[in-house]
Amino acid sequence: MKKKYKCLILIIGLVFVTVVGYWGVGEYQFQKEKKLILEIQRIADLSVKKQEKNQDLKCKGAYAEVEKSVKKYTIDYTKKRNRIDKIINNTDFSKFVSVENIESDAPQFTNLQKEITDTQESLDKAYNNWQKFTTEKNMLTYYKVDSDDLYYEELYLDILKEEYGLDVSYERKDYKDTIEFYDSVMKIQKEVLELLKNTCGTWEIKEGNIYFQNKADEMEYQKLIEKLQKLA
Repeated sequence: MKKKYKCLILIIGLVFVTVVGYWGVGEYQFQKEKKLILEIQRIADLSVKKQEKNQDLKCKGAYAEVEKSVKKYTIDYTKKRNRIDKIINNTDFSKFVSVENIESDAPQFTNLQKEITDTQESLDKAYNNWQKFTTEKNMLTYYKVDSDDLYYEELYLDILKEEYGLDVSYERKDYKDTIEFYDSVMKIQKEVLELLKNTCGTWEIKEGNIYFQNKADEMEYQKLIEKLQKLA
């Protein structure tokens, strides 16, 4: 009976040690992950120059390698994102169909149409590059951790996807919607210029307004302008 009792105590003790051991490992990983994630969150929204200056590693061991991989990806991600933002923020879309520019570029509107086409192509190219860059396949090209443990690879991917919202479909959709919005604006602007080009000689500009001789042409022009105003 005493033997069985001692055996039971030993089993309970081993179970307790195992549970405590697992808890200890879990707590250790949690603290390491927390330190890593806080560091990435700190630099995520910094400018590229500041990100490049913040390459000192705060973690140690394999966690430091994950940190280094994430930071390298973050710099290039920010550059890709900034490229799109720069095109949008530095482009005065309203100028493409402003009366002043219409008057100066009539009747063929070669310059305005080229500006619109160039902007569309630049924006589409920047967006497509961003899309390719944010695939899991590309993310893994930045992953440089000397360990076969998949835990670190999963941690690396989780941090990137969570930090930039790349694992959430609506985050990607939001960015896509932004590009499609500006693309729609420029397509309508092209239609405006095409209408003015095809009806050249039947309209004139007075006191900052365009007046058509043909009522149907005027209605079509107003319809396109209203579309633009609704998008604004």
